[in-house]
Amino acid sequence: MNTAATPRISIIGAGPGGLTCARILQKHGIDVSVYDRDRGADARNQGGSLDLHADDGQLALREAGLIEQFWELARPEGQQMRRWDTAGNILLDQSPDEDDLYKPEIDRGQLRDLLLGSLAPGTVQWDRALASVAGPPDGPRILHFTDGTSVETDLVIGADGAFSRVRPAVSAAVPHYAGVTFTEAWFDDVDNRHADLSALVGNGSATASDGERALFAQRNGGGHIRVYIIRRALSDWITAAGLTADDTAGIRAHLLDEFVGWAPGMQQMISNNDGPYVNRPLFVLPAPHTWDHVPTVTLLGDAAHLMPPIGVGVNLAMLDAHDLALALATHPTVGEAVRAYERTMLPRSTDLAEALAGAADFLVDVDEEPDGADEARALHQKLKERNEVDGT
Repeated sequence: MNTAATPRISIIGAGPGGLTCARILQKHGIDVSVYDRDRGADARNQGGSLDLHADDGQLALREAGLIEQFWELARPEGQQMRRWDTAGNILLDQSPDEDDLYKPEIDRGQLRDLLLGSLAPGTVQWDRALASVAGPPDGPRILHFTDGTSVETDLVIGADGAFSRVRPAVSAAVPHYAGVTFTEAWFDDVDNRHADLSALVGNGSATASDGERALFAQRNGGGHIRVYIIRRALSDWITAAGLTADDTAGIRAHLLDEFVGWAPGMQQMISNNDGPYVNRPLFVLPAPHTWDHVPTVTLLGDAAHLMPPIGVGVNLAMLDAHDLALALATHPTVGEAVRAYERTMLPRSTDLAEALAGAADFLVDVDEEPDGADEARALHQKLKERNEVDGT
């Protein structure tokens, strides 16, 4: 990049994608600022466990110079996958080979801390919630924050998730509810306090479904398990049921009524949780989601391509971050870098999104995968190999 006039680069969102992009940029000597709406790094729980794949998430961490630190935290044994029936019988139990390091697990919070700790002090500015992006398409752009402050910048990178405040600067698309909701339940100190659940889940993840609803349990680090109670439901089902988000007992009773007929050992994943439930309706962007090139704004991760979860979301965001940061490091201008990045990212995400369009129902289907899931993964790998051949 031409350093005679160093561009001002602003990333909105301090999730894995935004932080990975910032780290790789700094590793290449490029200044960057990250703005996040959270009050601080520890303002909220960062969520469950992630499997980082060798050909995208791990690839990005390698470019970031963090792969050795990642292996100190990763849990290869977390690749174990079980499938039960509704009586709790194990139908499938796949354990990784001893040398299988393709997609080890790491807690999302650990990954975020790893990335945050790698950045120059002051890179992330907390409690800066973006309100809008203004200014002409050719720049400079003005970031307006909800606290009344503003910042002038030459490139805005939207890494701010499903309901991105950057997206409207390039696209009119808005997420829509996919008809499936996740209700999250947490279990702590599981080996001592929830030994039956610990044995049922194993070292990794396990799932069961009856065609209308499902349970997905995931072991996290530090003796924790998260269970995702997955159902076809209204996006505001709690309110529709006459309940409130803090009515743990009422939500528990409602959910148990929906899972009547499931074995008591399975129902414990609904009834024995520690603390409140967290409701997470599943939203997706229209497929395909593309936009006309704008030299001063681009998107990565869920801001660019919000799809049903099949295990590629964070990996794809980190691959986006990898590609964008390297484009900025190797092209003479920001506009050329953004164009080169989008030339790779948009076809990749379009093919994946179209393969998964309308596939959210697979999360509660009895079959383990939707028809489009394997196709989407194959497309992901094919596109990556094509990009490597092309040198993009």
